[in-house]
Amino acid sequence: MSEVSPPAPNESRRALLAGIGGLAAGAMLTGRAQAGPLDPPPGPIAPTGKPLTELEPRIAISSTNTPGDADSMFKITQPGSYYLTSNITGVIGRHGIKVAASGVTINLNGFIMRGLGNLQGAFDGIYAQSGEERITVRNGHVELMGRHGVNLEAASGCAVEHVSVSLCTLSGIRGGSTGRVSSCHTMRNSGVGSFAGIQCGNGSLVTNCIAELNIGDGISAFFGARIESCTSRSNGGRGIATNDRCTISGCVVTENSSDGIQCVSGCAITDSITVLNARFGIACTSGAITGCTARENGAGGIATNAGSTIHGCSTTQNASYGISVGFSSSVAGCASYANTGDGIVAYGRCSILDNTCGYNGNNGDGSGIHTIESSNRIEGNTCTNNDRGLLIESTGNIIIRNTCSGNTLHYVIASGNRYGPIVNITAGGTAGVLGSSAAGNLATSDPNANFSH
Repeated sequence: MSEVSPPAPNESRRALLAGIGGLAAGAMLTGRAQAGPLDPPPGPIAPTGKPLTELEPRIAISSTNTPGDADSMFKITQPGSYYLTSNITGVIGRHGIKVAASGVTINLNGFIMRGLGNLQGAFDGIYAQSGEERITVRNGHVELMGRHGVNLEAASGCAVEHVSVSLCTLSGIRGGSTGRVSSCHTMRNSGVGSFAGIQCGNGSLVTNCIAELNIGDGISAFFGARIESCTSRSNGGRGIATNDRCTISGCVVTENSSDGIQCVSGCAITDSITVLNARFGIACTSGAITGCTARENGAGGIATNAGSTIHGCSTTQNASYGISVGFSSSVAGCASYANTGDGIVAYGRCSILDNTCGYNGNNGDGSGIHTIESSNRIEGNTCTNNDRGLLIESTGNIIIRNTCSGNTLHYVIASGNRYGPIVNITAGGTAGVLGSSAAGNLATSDPNANFSH
């Protein structure tokens, strides 16, 4: 086999460099071929991005897009989504924005609509003409308007969301029927009569709103409204006021100059707190009140007329009574403590079951439970440290399984009633129990016995 000699070192280096140079040249030629011609095509350059109408499909509120008329600075006459681009200052004798179309959304974009107060005249920040529908106002501030901050009362199916309204001459927000008001704040609106910080029509929904320091009511709604998770504080009228067939839930109502919550017939009030209102914590013609607290109210805790239920409520330190119900009502599972008058007072044909009433008549005169008319059932209640435990004024009542302790008088029962034996076990009991069984020492085996202990 012939022997092959390796190339000289310099020749090997030159061959390697020549190969690399050839590859680089080929890459340059390939790249040039892919780039195409360098000269642009003839004619104008066409846009490649989205037009402004697609980037911002809403309509800016301006003198060009939404020119006003004789009584408005801006007027919306077509359905669509509109928005503010800056703060607005009011003009004498004009609404800020007038809505003359259905299907309109106005986003205040966090800006302020500031009016001129009384100088502006009876004009609103945002005003909807009669008969319009589906109007939504959201995300901003309205203040110092000559009449209402947001007035949608003449429209229906409207919504106000995340809007703060303050210092308007009559009311903050007036909603139409079947509307929605949510996450709003009304403050220091002035006026007389029925005007409110938030006032809504039939079938409205008011959620997560704050109404405070208004001269009228805080929140007012008509038939079939729902008011949820709202706060109404320090208003010159009622905290929350509704008409028939309304529901109120999860609200905090404090320090108002009239009733905390006032409803008419067929209403349901749940899980709400009323404290330090000048009149009643809750006043309802008829309805169901569940899981509510009424404390330190000026005229009483909870007051209803006939056909009502009050279940699982707490009434404490109210002037006058804790709970008062009319004919054919039910009070069950409630606690009524340290009220100036009676803990629970009922008329006739009521059931008063499993309640706890203590220290009523606090610096006044009161009974744990007081019935005025006949045909009541008073069963399973605990009354302690009241002026009187049970005060039964009329005839035809049944009194069973109640216990009284520490009262000045335990039982005051008029003639003509039926009651289980009243067993006095105030004397010391028998020896204590240490073990798994013991003989009973209630001094009776009657299951309907009432006890004094």
